[in-house]
Amino acid sequence: KKMLRDCLAVSLLAFVCTISAASSSSRTAEINVNPINAAGGLLVSDFTGRASSETPGNVGCAFSGGGSRALSASLGQLRALNVLGLLTQVKAISSVSGGSWATVPFTYLPETISDETFLGGFVSNPANLAATGLFTSNKAEQLDTMDPQCLGIVPTDDGLNLAAMAVEAIALAVDGVPSDRLWTHLIGTHVLGPFGLASFNSDHLPEAFFCPSPTECAQIAQQNPSLGSNYHPVRTANTQITRPFHIINTAMFVRTPTESPGDGYHYLAPVHATPYFAGIMSNPDATFTDSNGNVANAGGGGVTSFAFNSQLSASTGGADVTVTQTCPFALSDITGASSSAFAEVVENDLATKSSIIQGLDLDPEFSYWSPASATPPAGTMTKFSDAGTLDNSGVCALLTYQDIDNVIAFIQTEIPLSIKNGALKVDSMIPPLFGMRPFGMGGATTYTAYPSTGTSMNQQDADTEFRYNMVFDQSRFQEMLDGLQAASEAGTGSLGAAPAVYLQQNVAVQSNNWWGVVGGRTVNVLWVVLDTAESFNSQLPYSISGQISSGLLGNFPNYDTADTHLSETQVNLLAHYTSWVVNQNAPTVFSMFGLQGSSFAETDSDIAGAGQQPLSPLAIAGVALMAVVIVAAATVGVVQVVRGRRRARRATMEYADNYVPLI
Repeated sequence: KKMLRDCLAVSLLAFVCTISAASSSSRTAEINVNPINAAGGLLVSDFTGRASSETPGNVGCAFSGGGSRALSASLGQLRALNVLGLLTQVKAISSVSGGSWATVPFTYLPETISDETFLGGFVSNPANLAATGLFTSNKAEQLDTMDPQCLGIVPTDDGLNLAAMAVEAIALAVDGVPSDRLWTHLIGTHVLGPFGLASFNSDHLPEAFFCPSPTECAQIAQQNPSLGSNYHPVRTANTQITRPFHIINTAMFVRTPTESPGDGYHYLAPVHATPYFAGIMSNPDATFTDSNGNVANAGGGGVTSFAFNSQLSASTGGADVTVTQTCPFALSDITGASSSAFAEVVENDLATKSSIIQGLDLDPEFSYWSPASATPPAGTMTKFSDAGTLDNSGVCALLTYQDIDNVIAFIQTEIPLSIKNGALKVDSMIPPLFGMRPFGMGGATTYTAYPSTGTSMNQQDADTEFRYNMVFDQSRFQEMLDGLQAASEAGTGSLGAAPAVYLQQNVAVQSNNWWGVVGGRTVNVLWVVLDTAESFNSQLPYSISGQISSGLLGNFPNYDTADTHLSETQVNLLAHYTSWVVNQNAPTVFSMFGLQGSSFAETDSDIAGAGQQPLSPLAIAGVALMAVVIVAAATVGVVQVVRGRRRARRATMEYADNYVPLI
């Protein structure tokens, strides 16, 4: 079928017709100019209005990027926070790339899907997990099944495979989808579509906007009849979970006046998209323009989310502005932009293997104008990048809000912890938060500090954009490394013995104009780094642990970022693992909220390991067959060669020594 679609695409490319442009509509929106230079900066409470008693500890959760691995890990973390009763008390969520794949459907989940079904069942005892339904009648314990309304169904979609997406992109282009909307269309279809959160009109443009509540959505629609009544509000009804304020991150290419569009290098400015507004809420540099050099002072505020991709046509001088647009800024737009590093993989890497997709530019583009400085008419098409190309952790965006006092940083890394040259080597997204370059960058043999902002860097270095991410006191960096290493070793002297979870208290926040972070305060940071934990693996039934040790499940738990298509077993196992990690550290997690609490257990029998159902004769036969398969795989040696790939300015930087054979 794929060969047929390739051939069909080649044939049809010769007969592409000119598609008439969609008509534009005039709409009224509200701008929000960021008072970043005023005392206090941005506050989550200014938008949500939630009482402090509803969000004890003022906790913000950052869900990092990492494709389907990040989605699966985030699923387990959301699940655990929910069973602990803490998810509804989280003040804000910041998400990047694959983390957005998980948190966008969670935030805007339709009322027709229950939270319990969407998040899946919690299992506290790894010994109760089962490779198949042959071993247990409890659906939550079965690794090879997935409810079609569970978040975990997304990575199991064959269409989320990057090669399949390349073929589909060709078909969509032939069908008339604009090149700069191919990737957002694909993400809308495969990530948001299963939950009814993406729809497109006859011009292949998104139809629905997103907003804080049904009431506010209706008010926006009433004020702007051309928007229609197709919208996605934050989930507020038929739920016991009050959704946190959600910051979906992406980045916009900007340049200095001395750069020309042909230079091939651009800086990146952070873009927030929330239910209330979307925009560059910081002032990265007063001289910056958009990537075309057409917008003065890019940054400084946001506009009502639906109007982000628009042309500014009139302004009253107050908060209200009039814009024109062909379609509203949609969830598919921001979720696709947040994860557009994969578009580069499809566009660049796969283009070298097939001439069919050469010439397609999958990078998202939106019309941008600055609420702080633009005068009508304004708005130029500008390229956007994966949020992880700037900060893959999501932490910087959280700290833009002054009323976040505790941060839980879920680092869904592809790179396992390791010791090199006597130092703990961590994912490249972490060191820049302390003003340190990732391990080995710039020819160093360890970690080195970034040069001062005014000092030039080699623009070919993959970590150039990260130099603007310093938000924590640099002197606390080594303490964080030591804490993660001690947690992972758990007194054994070897990494991977226990979960890499470390609470770092009273970390001084550094002022950062690039992100709009106001310093002069301290926060507590709970680092939760995805890595192997033998304390979990050793409790698994052999029918599962054998698949891990033989490599049948890939590099669990650090699946390759490029493996966007995962099996039900891979997704379920990773989600159960990350929920177990949070649950095992429940007292520490509760302390972030200023509360006391302990780990959750669904039943005493499950904790005792008695949750498995008696094996039937068929199940016994299944166990025997699986044992044969595992032994055979281990004997032959299942080795997946991880080949180098060109990933332009990927936030998860991979060096030759980072590639780990899957054995």
